[in-house]
Amino acid sequence: MKKIILCEGPSDEAILKTLIKVNGLDIAVAAYDGKDNLENFVETLQGSPDYRKIETLAVTRDADENEKDAFKSVRGLLKRMGFANLPEESGGFSGETPRAGIFVVGRDGRGSIDDICLGSVKGRPGFSCVDEYFRCVNRSEPGAKARVWVWLLSHPDFPFSLRKGGKEAYWNWDHPAFGPLTEFLRAM
Repeated sequence: MKKIILCEGPSDEAILKTLIKVNGLDIAVAAYDGKDNLENFVETLQGSPDYRKIETLAVTRDADENEKDAFKSVRGLLKRMGFANLPEESGGFSGETPRAGIFVVGRDGRGSIDDICLGSVKGRPGFSCVDEYFRCVNRSEPGAKARVWVWLLSHPDFPFSLRKGGKEAYWNWDHPAFGPLTEFLRAM
């Protein structure tokens, strides 16, 4: 386990594993089960015998409503836990071993992995029907998770979750929406 990336939950984990596989990278992925559990997860990791084998530790976190606040939160936590020379912005790495990287997941400064996935298929045939569905049922501001579900439901071989959707061909892995995250993974 020379490189490990930590992510918020199982959906993020499935998407990251597929993106890593598609790009031929060798990176372990682990879900810390929500931003409130990140500190405990990193403490447990630091206490494990495998921790000394880690050359690069990366942490992803959803931007939610504010990318800058999410980044500050992860950076502050890593600093309190003894990591030095941390990156000054999302997508960067420290220079010390183990290197620490932070990537805030979302689009346009907010959101989550769902927003990246949706961005990768926005131009595909039938995608406009996702928004049409919400207009039809009078929901003017559906969240990304709801839009992901409708997109997945539109496929005859519906996977029943984003986790399985990460393993299938529902997303365009080469799309620029995945570009910054792919670059971050390659930099590990």
